[in-house]
Amino acid sequence: MIQVIESFLKGKKQQADLCEDGFVVTPHYAVVIDGVTAKTDMDFAGKTSGRYLMELIKEHILHMEGHADADAGEFIAALSEHIREDYERQGWLELLRREPLLRPAASLLVYSAAHKELWFFGDCKAYMDGVQYDNDKYIDKVMLEARKLFIEGELLAGKTIEAIREQDTGRQFIEPLLKIQQVFQNDNGASIFSYSAVDGFAFRSEDIRIVKVSEDVEELVMATDGYAILKGTVKETESILQETLSNDPLAIEQFLGFSTYKSDLHSYDDRAYLRIGVVS
Repeated sequence: MIQVIESFLKGKKQQADLCEDGFVVTPHYAVVIDGVTAKTDMDFAGKTSGRYLMELIKEHILHMEGHADADAGEFIAALSEHIREDYERQGWLELLRREPLLRPAASLLVYSAAHKELWFFGDCKAYMDGVQYDNDKYIDKVMLEARKLFIEGELLAGKTIEAIREQDTGRQFIEPLLKIQQVFQNDNGASIFSYSAVDGFAFRSEDIRIVKVSEDVEELVMATDGYAILKGTVKETESILQETLSNDPLAIEQFLGFSTYKSDLHSYDDRAYLRIGVVS
């Protein structure tokens, strides 16, 4: 049985309908979804690519009652097929097959009640029994360090924190890398920079991280990577984030991120937090 104890969802931008994170809970699954920010201007049914895919994934999970016993591989295969079918209905399939840079993408964290397991499809996070579980990508670590290096150089050269905060030159520096990144997405492990993402195409089984939830665990936390540090309640987790936003607006120390905390935003990134009870 899955019981929602508390949840929280907030976009980084003022408009709530631009938030690309989300979550969904059914009797069989609890899922947090992190829609990836688009690197192009392609429109997806009037939405950003991350928002479109997050909503499509939620819809699929709400209607997969016949797959309660699916394992992680079966789950992602069925989800990927559903996404491809929607691409085909919309007339996008062949274009997205040819042009990986245009594909919507997302990361997921799934709790399966049937298997008592957490399935990481990408870089979402979990917190259980006082331990945080991350699933960061190597390619992201390289880009984040490059952004940090550039910003620290700017600071040493005399730029102010406020100037960099409002005009994120570190993000501009890594923008070409962010655009080329999707060439490595779902490319069958051809490079040390290869990674898998939920985009309707092949998600490598080797990239699925599975964490067993022991029988004595009564509750756990699932979240998107809008949080660097998770705790057992929304209040504690938000408190740490707010302190980090105040102390590290450039996202190069306590929160190693892809963007600064600009004055017109709520945070560095969208964020979703879900705390569930998982007593059998």
